[in-house]
Amino acid sequence: MENIEKLKEYYKKVCSPLIFVNETHLTDNKSAKVFLYNFSTEEELYNFKKVFQEYLPFYVLNLDLIEGYTVDDTISEQLVKDAKFIYENDITPTRKTGVNGIFGELYNDYYIKNVLNDEILLQYLSRKDFNSPDSESKGIDVVACNAKNGKLEIIMSEAKFVGNLSTAKNNLKDDISGPTGHLNKGYINKYMNFVMYRQEGLDKRRSKEIQKLVTEFNAKKWSEKLDFIDCINELDCSCRFIYFAVFKQCQKRDIKDFESEILEIVQEFNQNIASTGINNYSIEVVFIPTFNESMTLKRKMEEW
Repeated sequence: MENIEKLKEYYKKVCSPLIFVNETHLTDNKSAKVFLYNFSTEEELYNFKKVFQEYLPFYVLNLDLIEGYTVDDTISEQLVKDAKFIYENDITPTRKTGVNGIFGELYNDYYIKNVLNDEILLQYLSRKDFNSPDSESKGIDVVACNAKNGKLEIIMSEAKFVGNLSTAKNNLKDDISGPTGHLNKGYINKYMNFVMYRQEGLDKRRSKEIQKLVTEFNAKKWSEKLDFIDCINELDCSCRFIYFAVFKQCQKRDIKDFESEILEIVQEFNQNIASTGINNYSIEVVFIPTFNESMTLKRKMEEW
């Protein structure tokens, strides 16, 4: 675990300041935040490329492989070399740049684990369908966990990396209540039942406190044959839903310029959350407006 902790410190020190800076909140909603950095277009291209390529191995690989990294002056070179291998082989889906979901999902994962410091609950490879190496895994994009007031908190997050604010808003609203939306009781139970039974090996990457809560949750869930939401409610646990989007907006970058879209997402969430039956929940909306076009950024990240 020592090397993993060193690697996480490297990300926080070197990579986080390249994107996750100048966090700005709506005045009356601290759970709505926009990262309003002011890099030049060239700086922004470099920053997104560096974070994507250096974080990809941590996002994708198993614990034993991550633990094998030597965190020294060559760590950037090590990570990029392995990222290239991962990206060009069937470890990640091979899809056209414009529709490859890994871009938004990776930054979403980075935000949750390295900015919020929440902990892993489902690994990328666990989502991947072995029989379909060239297609993306379906499901909630990032699932993590934490402790809140001594109880287990489950984080479910959806991510978008798209062309503009309007598309980001509409796509996230679709994830809430569209035809294939995930904010409903049947889907959450089915997907999270899948997640909770795939915890072997992940315990070594979590704190003892979090692992104890996950173990208690799964023990009750299994012994009483409970669905996920019933177990959440009986243990007085909670769920946090994060809606995360990267999109171009190089002008109108005051926090107020994003307020109406954020409030639409929150309203859509509030209109649908009751139907899930979850007693304790919260919502967070996270925007990263960029100066470059989304496709320009994605192509840059694919430059090796």
